[in-house]
Amino acid sequence: MYNAFIITVINIAFWTALHILGAAFITSFVPKKIYEPSNLLFKERAFEKNLYNVIKVSKWKGKLPIYQKKGALDRKHIPENLSIDHLEQFVIDTCKAELVHLLIGILGFSSVVFVICKVEPFFTFIVIAIVMNFAQIPFILVQRYNRPRLLKLIYRTKSSIK
Repeated sequence: MYNAFIITVINIAFWTALHILGAAFITSFVPKKIYEPSNLLFKERAFEKNLYNVIKVSKWKGKLPIYQKKGALDRKHIPENLSIDHLEQFVIDTCKAELVHLLIGILGFSSVVFVICKVEPFFTFIVIAIVMNFAQIPFILVQRYNRPRLLKLIYRTKSSIK
């Protein structure tokens, strides 16, 4: 019989490492040109605006925890004199964050190694991997919701300067 405590500790360690080290580490090697909002992966799809309204992203997006790297824009304290450069960096950061959460979901299935090593039963692995994949969805949705709004703000700001 499998020890539930050991299974829990291994899964917590695995998913924590994946969140803190794995995906963020991998995305640091991704070429900067990939993080363009015009990239096919990051482009807004026609159905998205309706989806965001239906699931009311604007109501709950501020309640999600965020990783705040040093020197990055703080979503709760956005300065009034925000430059276009800062906004453009913010857009790139949304692309990076989206890719990180997507990779966490995909790489999470690598926990199949625990099944091969007989650390935990297959059913437990698959349930945890699926749940953790679904847990990434709100974070991805928020990035996809914010990016077009930021791009619109950049466009309006640039237009008003001309």
